[in-house]
Amino acid sequence: MKVAGLSDKGLVRPNNEDCIGFKIKEDGMLLAIVCDGIGGSNAGDVASKCAVETFLNDFDQAPSLHTPKEASNWIKNEIDHCNDVIYQMASCNKNLHGMGTTLAGVLMNDKMTLIMNVGDSRVYGLFDRMVCLTQDHNLFQELLHAGQLTSEEIKRQPSKHVLTNALGVYDRAKVDIGLANNDYDCLLLCSDGLHGYVDEQIIKNVLTQQKSAEEKASLLIQAAIIAGGYDNTSVIVIEKEVGSND
Repeated sequence: MKVAGLSDKGLVRPNNEDCIGFKIKEDGMLLAIVCDGIGGSNAGDVASKCAVETFLNDFDQAPSLHTPKEASNWIKNEIDHCNDVIYQMASCNKNLHGMGTTLAGVLMNDKMTLIMNVGDSRVYGLFDRMVCLTQDHNLFQELLHAGQLTSEEIKRQPSKHVLTNALGVYDRAKVDIGLANNDYDCLLLCSDGLHGYVDEQIIKNVLTQQKSAEEKASLLIQAAIIAGGYDNTSVIVIEKEVGSND
């Protein structure tokens, strides 16, 4: 696997509240995560950095995960642990009260690919077409799922992007975990600084180019800047090496 990631504060925000991280262990297991901190002046950057560091540190100590069930159970336990750490930090420091973070990630080897999601950062898979492998945890999706409004009506709602789930905000967080089909060409993890402003066709055009993972990550950041750079933007591109098994 070839992995590359970049994070950029954009052209408008005063600092970067996103954080990314990835690591490949000796047994070939890869963990990659993108976090988008929330809380603004209440230290969203602290929450996102804490989530990444907690996950990667615990990943170092994790046993080998041989099956999707073992991997899924590890993710669930790690989400609980990570949520507890951030929640306790915020509870003990008034300057951090209300902070939290989204988290989108993958835990994978050459036999299985598990997708995890808390919030509205996303994981995309490039197959014969580009597919979003996560579902946003925000008001738009809740209203759409409830059938209360049409998608066009919801798009006119000013609060449609309000998160309904995040790490560290409450004493419990919900996580979606899915087992992806392993026949993708590459995976993309990104914060909403990319998918919220850059058309998916543009993203797909970058991912299908004959370029390295590093070059694709850089081009995706550039696309977000060209679109206005209104938000922090973070991406991780994961590509299969030529000749790797599906």
